[in-house]
Amino acid sequence: MIALTASTSSTNSADDFAHRGDALRDMPYYLYRMYVRREPRGHRKARPGCKIFEFDEHYPLFRAYLQRVRLDRMDVPTIDGFQCPTWGEDPEQNSVFKAMLFTPWACHSALACGQPSMFAHMLCNGNCCAVPAGFAPSTAPNVAQFTFERAWRRRCAEIHVLAQRAEGRRDAARKELTLADTTLFSKYALPIDAEKATLQLARSHWAVSSAWCKMWRGMPAQALRLYFACRKGCMSPWHGEQCTLGEYCAYVARDILCHIDLAAEARVKPSVKKPTADVVDEDDDSDDDAAKKRRVATLEFEDIGGVAPDDDEDGEAEVTEVSAHPVRDHHDALALVFQREHFDKLRLKTRLSTDDKTNFGSRSRLWSYGSEAPFA
Repeated sequence: MIALTASTSSTNSADDFAHRGDALRDMPYYLYRMYVRREPRGHRKARPGCKIFEFDEHYPLFRAYLQRVRLDRMDVPTIDGFQCPTWGEDPEQNSVFKAMLFTPWACHSALACGQPSMFAHMLCNGNCCAVPAGFAPSTAPNVAQFTFERAWRRRCAEIHVLAQRAEGRRDAARKELTLADTTLFSKYALPIDAEKATLQLARSHWAVSSAWCKMWRGMPAQALRLYFACRKGCMSPWHGEQCTLGEYCAYVARDILCHIDLAAEARVKPSVKKPTADVVDEDDDSDDDAAKKRRVATLEFEDIGGVAPDDDEDGEAEVTEVSAHPVRDHHDALALVFQREHFDKLRLKTRLSTDDKTNFGSRSRLWSYGSEAPFA
């Protein structure tokens, strides 16, 4: 072995996000995967609905690839192996999962590239870093533990504030928010003649207000407004209803976080309470566990009409009533059984129905047609 070199740099999608540059600094990782794609520099062509951004200069793919932000379409990333617990189960793991996806993190220098220090802002111990003027920093040992939960509470509050601000701009503009309408990708431009006339008017107001500044207590309101709008020699390129990139990302992230919480709660199965030892079934006092498993539910029968059977069902019932028309002759009983009168009427019919033919045919086997029945 002559020489051995170790490469500690990687070029996966997380590294692309860490080196996305200052322009996309406010975009979290989840939304970065929704809108941004890496493409070679040779494919750099003017496409409608796309914007090109470069990586950081110390990134290994800086010379070969670019970032293309798609404004007319987006992808919905799927979280592989979703294992986010609910806030009630494990708030720390819940905060880690959400912070990695919705808290922006980036690589700040080539020396710190790939170091875990880029995630330091995701931890917090609840103390204020800034020391007020006139107060000496505390020398007491810090007993508070750094946790992801404290930092995520702060980031979650920031997301809700930015999302509410974006909702106010949406209501003022009377249109739904899109990434293409943010201040990073869309600017307001006046016609050339109107822009020159506005600049000339602003400069004239500034000259007049400067001359009369000593005579009046303050600058005229119109001149003051135009001064702040036209400072540095250019018009303000944005409308007041346009969202910034951070506000739009917070507006979208708030809905995604709500769906993540619902998915985490859906994975939790409700616990079934086991019966305690005090609860004993009165019918199972003498049965063991094996007998309970082999038991089959008994069926209960009732008569037609829902009337319960008599208690003395199995015993012999005593006959105490006599029918109003009793059959006392055995000839009448046989005639009733064999339906002799019915067949006598069938012989007189010229056209028999299907049922009559069936019944008459079955009975004719007992005796021949026209002869007397055996019991006559």
